[in-house]
Amino acid sequence: MKNVSTLPKNAALTAAVLVILAIAALVIRVAQIDQRPFHHDEGVNHYFLETTRSKGYYPYSHQNYHGPTHFYAIALTTWLFGEDSEQAMRLPPAIGGVLLLLPLLSFFRRRPYALFFSTVLISFSPSLIFFSRYTIHEVFFILFTLWLALAVYQWNRTHVAHWLYQGAVALSLLILTKETYVIAGFCLFWAYLSLEIPRRDITFIYKQRHHFAGAIVLLCALTILIVSGGFQWSGGVRELFLGVPQWVGRNSSDTGHHKEFLYYSKVLLETEPWLLSLPIVMVVAILFLTIKKSTSLLSFLSDERFALHRFLTTWAYVSFFLYSSLKYKMPWLIINITVPGALALSLWLSELLRARILRYAMLVGTLVGCVYYSWYYNFKVPYGTKNPFSYVHTSPGMMKLIDEIKSIWKKSPQSKILVATNQYWPMPYYFRKNKEKVAYIRSDSVKKYLGDYDVLVMDKKVKFKSKEWKMKYYRLADNQESHTFFRKDKLEY
Repeated sequence: MKNVSTLPKNAALTAAVLVILAIAALVIRVAQIDQRPFHHDEGVNHYFLETTRSKGYYPYSHQNYHGPTHFYAIALTTWLFGEDSEQAMRLPPAIGGVLLLLPLLSFFRRRPYALFFSTVLISFSPSLIFFSRYTIHEVFFILFTLWLALAVYQWNRTHVAHWLYQGAVALSLLILTKETYVIAGFCLFWAYLSLEIPRRDITFIYKQRHHFAGAIVLLCALTILIVSGGFQWSGGVRELFLGVPQWVGRNSSDTGHHKEFLYYSKVLLETEPWLLSLPIVMVVAILFLTIKKSTSLLSFLSDERFALHRFLTTWAYVSFFLYSSLKYKMPWLIINITVPGALALSLWLSELLRARILRYAMLVGTLVGCVYYSWYYNFKVPYGTKNPFSYVHTSPGMMKLIDEIKSIWKKSPQSKILVATNQYWPMPYYFRKNKEKVAYIRSDSVKKYLGDYDVLVMDKKVKFKSKEWKMKYYRLADNQESHTFFRKDKLEY
């Protein structure tokens, strides 16, 4: 058997290919990044961005579920761009999606073909690209999870103390990003147990107790520093502790987001079907290697050489079954399955495809398949009912209504708008420059507002006929339709 731990002879060529893939990964994440209108949650995140800037820190609340890291990142890019454009707000997740490639260099530094496979699968993953072009927290969450996974694995392998400090920083940022860090921690705990358990680790924990103490202090200090807004707001620490029980309760109470066990499997089958081949590839590779080495399955799986295989595969399977078992499901959570699944699949593919020609053929085939699916679900069908990553997304009808209202302001700058639908985000984002002219309420009554407003955005069930008003229908989002009323005489509409 060839020594797969040896790097290719032409290291410069290898580095060049990886750099090209990384650049391509960035380009595909930022190209036409404003093509898709803001989602409901993106509009809400802009509201929190404004709050962060007005206060000088993000006032974390357990009722809003998510921590400050994303808001500080978009505060930086919008400051650099000088405006709250879609490009500026979506740039941090796009960069985060490319940074996912960095830990691969350490995981697979002696496994070049696994490195190539994983770089392709991560760079051109349809789900990772979709949510890297989306200003929400999930890409940062999986980035910090991957960094923590690397620190856990490398410390177990090397017992070098700096991995403890890296793990502390990664865990702190994970906690500060999203309350589902408890899920990530659970999955990585089982991945850790798949390694050589830990008699020798216990010995090293004692020997490095001062480093462990230092890592814990670093974890606590960094977390408190950021969640308190640089010690400006002591309530942030209390809110952080309340966040997890709030989220746990949501799994059972938020029935509107409950989905079947096979939800993520069906999305993967439609968008990244190659990831579902992991069990088959793994079994075939194990059988092939055990026969070739004339060893038992148990001896093979407990071999020190296959520690990384056990770690990544356990992480992938536990993540898949845990996220599938939770009742509460959202499309963006799938990338917590995509990343460990891609890493584990890459490793087993590199073991199975021993012939160089097969490896190159599979690499090219994987690249072509990933690029096609990524193009289709991010550019051909960037949102809407035909895209399984799209969830109650803003419809073209809302953008048409927004453009019509802006054209009205050009003719009559003092015109006032009432938005009374149940779901109206991200309208506040698009109306941010004229926010003093727009009111948001919940109401099905038209008549009592006729004298105060020039445009009334109402629910579809609201109907009103008058010679002075014109009614038009708009689909605002997948879950919201509207009858909008325009005053004719004043606006000359």
